[in-house]
Amino acid sequence: MKQLSNRGAARIGAVWMIVVIVLFFVALAFAYVANQAAEQERETAAGLRTERDAAFAERDEAKKAIVDLSELVGYRADAIGSHSDIEAVKGGIQTLKDTYALGDTVATFEDTVNPMMEQLRLRDTSIKSLQGQIDTLTKQIELNGEAARKAQGELQDQIATLRQEKGDEAQVLQDQIDALTRQLEDITAQRNALDDELNDAKAEYDALMVQLANERSEHQNRTRNLEEQLKDFQKRAETPDGAIISTSKELGIAWINRGAKDRISEGMIFDIVTGHPNPTDSSAKAKCEVLRVQDTTSEVRIFDQVDPYDPVVADDLIFNPIYDPDGERYAVLAGRFSGTFNEAEIALLLKEIGITVQKELDLTTNYLIVGQPLYTDENGEVLEEPRQPSDLPVYKEALAQGCSIIPISQFRLYFKR
Repeated sequence: MKQLSNRGAARIGAVWMIVVIVLFFVALAFAYVANQAAEQERETAAGLRTERDAAFAERDEAKKAIVDLSELVGYRADAIGSHSDIEAVKGGIQTLKDTYALGDTVATFEDTVNPMMEQLRLRDTSIKSLQGQIDTLTKQIELNGEAARKAQGELQDQIATLRQEKGDEAQVLQDQIDALTRQLEDITAQRNALDDELNDAKAEYDALMVQLANERSEHQNRTRNLEEQLKDFQKRAETPDGAIISTSKELGIAWINRGAKDRISEGMIFDIVTGHPNPTDSSAKAKCEVLRVQDTTSEVRIFDQVDPYDPVVADDLIFNPIYDPDGERYAVLAGRFSGTFNEAEIALLLKEIGITVQKELDLTTNYLIVGQPLYTDENGEVLEEPRQPSDLPVYKEALAQGCSIIPISQFRLYFKR
C-alpha cells in the first residue's frame, strides 16, 4: 500500500513539473509576442512621428510659399507673413481686364500676362515711334527757332537801318530847310542889290559888245573848222566801219573784217545793216558784240535781230558812231562817272579806238561825253541840289562850238563791260 502511494506522488510532481514548464514556455511565448507587438508599436509610432514632422515641414513650406507668393502678388496687410486678400486680387485682375479689354475669359494673373505684355509691347513700339516723331519735331522746332531768331536778327538790323535812314533823311530835310531859309535871306539881300547890279550890267553891256565882236570873229573861225569836221563826219557816217565775213546761224555768232590792228576791243557793239547794193530798208537788222579779237578779224555775238526771216549774212555792214579805225580824235568828259563806266574805264575804252581824253575843251575837241548829275562841287562840298551836266559851262561851250554830245547811256550801247 505504501509503495503505490509514492509512485502516485512522483507522477503528480512530474505533471506539475511539466505544467510549470509548459506555462513557462507559454509565458515566454506571450512575452515574446508582447515584445514583438511593443516593438511594432514603437516602429509605428516612430513612422507616425516622421509623417507628422514631414506634414509639419510641408505645411511650413506651403505657408512660406503662400507668404512668398503674397509678397509678389501684393494685396495683403502690412504685418509680416500676412497673406494676399483674395477679393483684392480678384479686384486687381478685374481692373487689368477692364484696363486692357481682356474679356471675360481671363480669370487669373497668368491669363492676363501675355495679352497685357503684347499690348504693352505695342504701346512701347507706338511710344518709340511717337518719341521719334517728337525728336524729329523737336529738331524741326529747333531749326525753325534758329531760323526765326536769324530772321528776327535780320529784321532788327533792317529796323535799325531804317531808323538810321529815317534819322539821316530827317537831318537832310532839316539841312534843306535851313539852306532854304538862308537862301531866302540871301534872295532878300540880292533883291536889294539888284538895282546896283543893273547899273553895273549896263556898264558891262558896253564891254560885252566889244567882247562879242571879238567872239564873232573867233566863232567864224570855229564855224569854218566845224564845217570841215562835218564834211569828214558825214563822209564817215556814210562809210561802214566794217563788214560781216561769215556767220554761224546755229551758234548765233559771226566774224567781222576788223581786228586788233583796227582798234577793235572786246565789248564793242556795232549796228548791222544790210549789205545789199539797193536796200529797201536801210535801218539796222541786228546788233553784234565783240567777243574775241584777233589781228585782222574778230568774233562777234549777234543779238536784237529785227526780222527772224532776214538773218545776218556775209557782206552785211557794221556801224558804230564812236568808232574810227583811223586818225586821232579828242573828247572831254563832263558830269559824274561811276561804277563800270568810271572815268578811268572810259578813258581806256576811248584810247583803244583812237580817242584821247582832254582835260579842257578847245578847238580840237570832237566829242563831249556827258555823265550823271554832280552831287559835289569842285572843292568836294556837298551841293544842296544835284547839278545837271547841262548846267555846266563846258556843256554850253560845247554846244557853242558844235561838238558832238554823247550821253553816257548812248556810250553804253556801243561798249559793254
